[in-house]
Amino acid sequence: MAALVVAALGLIGCGAGTSAPAPVAGPSSFPVLTLPAVTTAPPPLQTVPLGPAPTLAPGSAVVVVAGTGFDVTGGLEGPVYRADECHSRKGVGGSPLPDPVCTPGAVSGQVTQSGLASTICGSGDYATSVQPPASVTGPFTDFELQVYGIASPDPGYRLDELVPLDLGGASDTRNLWVVTDEIALARARVDNGLHGLVCGAVSGGPTVPLALAQRLVAADWTTALAQATAAETGG
Repeated sequence: MAALVVAALGLIGCGAGTSAPAPVAGPSSFPVLTLPAVTTAPPPLQTVPLGPAPTLAPGSAVVVVAGTGFDVTGGLEGPVYRADECHSRKGVGGSPLPDPVCTPGAVSGQVTQSGLASTICGSGDYATSVQPPASVTGPFTDFELQVYGIASPDPGYRLDELVPLDLGGASDTRNLWVVTDEIALARARVDNGLHGLVCGAVSGGPTVPLALAQRLVAADWTTALAQATAAETGG
């Protein structure tokens, strides 16, 4: 899948679409201040299920299999959207969930069940090794605030991966959204719990398959840990 760089900050303010959000192709460098007018929409994104779909509640999630999501030349993979095109939903207890069209979740094809010991469950800090620098995430955070209809800049929000990096998530625009500091802390507790369960396959503890954990957190992060715990095996 060709990388679409999210440097299309010039698209902010172009107005919301009248139907489902349409990805807008960006140039190959970051940042870019102006872009030519978009006259045709690119073809719809193709999403790829991660193996047989488990039974989820509520609903199932289809996440996008991407690269790592970040190009060392300074760009993020994935489509970009116009201001106010994406809208948060509410999960259990009123906690926010991202727009399922704009932010379905994206995972790195480099992180696999058979390669856990050398990636997310290894001795090194995998997440830090694949995390884009602040020079990329900072401007994109402001951009994403406007996409989700939030006044920018707002120091009370931060960029967050729907499928976390330490679960094989990608720094792809389809996996990034903005959350408050309070939600980020709640997310961290869930993400750490899921990471421990996935890495049980390496440590010999209770475990759940990587793909299941990814799909659960993409579907509803507020219920993901409880569902994963109910599905754990071994230990």
